[in-house]
Amino acid sequence: MTSRKSPRISDATLFYIHSGLFAFSEIIFLFSLPILFWQRGFSLSFIFAFYAIAALPGYFFTLPIVHYGLKTHLKKLLILGVLFYILLAIISPFIQINNGWWIAALFLLAIQSLCYFPARYLYFSEIASRKTVGFQTGIVNAGTMVARAIAPIIAGFIALFTHFKWVFLFGALFMLFSIFPFLFIRIKIRQSFQSSAFHAMSQQHLVFK
Repeated sequence: MTSRKSPRISDATLFYIHSGLFAFSEIIFLFSLPILFWQRGFSLSFIFAFYAIAALPGYFFTLPIVHYGLKTHLKKLLILGVLFYILLAIISPFIQINNGWWIAALFLLAIQSLCYFPARYLYFSEIASRKTVGFQTGIVNAGTMVARAIAPIIAGFIALFTHFKWVFLFGALFMLFSIFPFLFIRIKIRQSFQSSAFHAMSQQHLVFK
């Protein structure tokens, strides 16, 4: 009689863990970076413009990035996006009003979004069961909301009792942790499309709709 191995963690569960850890770290950056700009003497109009410009590449280049990701290695593209966020956290404490580190931060924030979010949505569209996609989306959103509620409280205590730069390093650490669950996701998304096959797929795949 052969013994059965205990089942491994499902791809969906690994994706939930990754999403929660990523959301925990991301909200720390999204809250802390404007505060850092304000502390360093940047104007409110600059802060609003910074985030507006960082979002623009997503409007123009998301489809080409998705096309590229499907033809290469989508998991590596997503992990690259996470690493760009970690690099953003590392350079953020060096930003001053009289140097150019904010330009590097702007570039990293824009490129991170282009690499990470299209790849993440594609993975979820493949992992989620068509019968329970609403339930699974709810789990992802619930975990994300809990992480986003807890992270600013913890980051606030860190900022209160230590130097503000440690908030970014704390966020970078959890961003690094978010990579590990994704490394064990087993589902493979189709790669190496011909142009005609990619066009046909894009007419049917839910992510393009």
